[in-house]
Amino acid sequence: MVSPGEFAAWGASTNGVAYVAGSPGRFQELFPRPDQLRELRYHAHAFKRGQEQKFELFEEALAAGSTLYFKNVGRRVPPITEVVTDVRVSTHANYWEAALVCGNGFEPGYDVHRDPCELVVMQLHGTKRWTIYSGGEREEVAFSSNLQDGDMLYVPANWWHFCEPLGRSAHVTISFRK
Repeated sequence: MVSPGEFAAWGASTNGVAYVAGSPGRFQELFPRPDQLRELRYHAHAFKRGQEQKFELFEEALAAGSTLYFKNVGRRVPPITEVVTDVRVSTHANYWEAALVCGNGFEPGYDVHRDPCELVVMQLHGTKRWTIYSGGEREEVAFSSNLQDGDMLYVPANWWHFCEPLGRSAHVTISFRK
C-alpha cells in the first residue's frame, strides 16, 4: 500500500485531485491517546459553519455539533510526526503542518473555502463527504465522494473545497508547500 508521502508526491504531480481507497483501521495509530488529547486542548478550536464556537470541554463542543480543529499535531503526536516527515521528505516541502479534525454530527466546521497549501487528508475514523472544485473557481466540481476510514485524498493548493461529517468522524490533514 502506498505511503502518505508517496501519495502526496504522486498527487502533486497530477495537477488535480487524487484519491486512493484504503482499508479500515489503516491510520488508527495516528489518533492521539487520551493523554495526548488532554495536552492538545490548548491548541484546539471549535467551528460550526465557519464560526468559531466557545467551549469548556471537548464533549460540550462535540455535543453541540461543532467540529474540533487541533492545530500543530504534527509536532505533538509522534505517529503523526512520522507521517509529516514522510510527506515533507517525499515532496521536498519547505513548509508543513498537520491538524486533527474531529466531528460528531452532520454540521460542517467550515463553509466552502480554499487553503494556500497543498493538502493530504487521511481519514482516521468515520465518513466525510468531500466536494472539491476545479482550479481557482467554484463552478465546476472536480471531485465529490465520501472519504471512508483508511482513505487518502490530495487537494491542490487554492482549490475550493468543502467537507461535511456524516456522523462521528476524524481526519488528519497535512498542509505542505514546496
